[in-house]
Amino acid sequence: MKSPPDWLVEVANQVAQAIEGFELLAPIGSHVWFNVMLDQWELTVFPSATEVLGGRFDGKRNDSRFSLDIALVLDAFDTVSQVRWQSHRLGEDDELGQHISVEGTVKDNLVWLRVLATPPERFEPGRRYNEADQRLEELW
Repeated sequence: MKSPPDWLVEVANQVAQAIEGFELLAPIGSHVWFNVMLDQWELTVFPSATEVLGGRFDGKRNDSRFSLDIALVLDAFDTVSQVRWQSHRLGEDDELGQHISVEGTVKDNLVWLRVLATPPERFEPGRRYNEADQRLEELW
């Protein structure tokens, strides 16, 4: 896969700034893929989970609670052709789950952005909470 161009990194950063946590937000993760067949960049952005270490909730993964400034997300695009909301997982193999989807162009490039409500299971937690020390540890 080719490396993401600088302009796409800027889009990812603007989308990350549009995510506002209702509490201390876990690190923001992203996944980028270039779809050669469609000549389109796919960008997925999501707040990571926090894993609890120790205590009665040991091993539990808590998703970040947040709101999304959709206007700021849309401002990252030069043109927008579609905006959609998927309210639930479409099946067992749907790792995107609830998300907002925006398709459009940025600097004459096709971009399909998805902002997920929860991180995909295959991604490790971005943060841990140590119950004994009552301390947060950023992992990525």
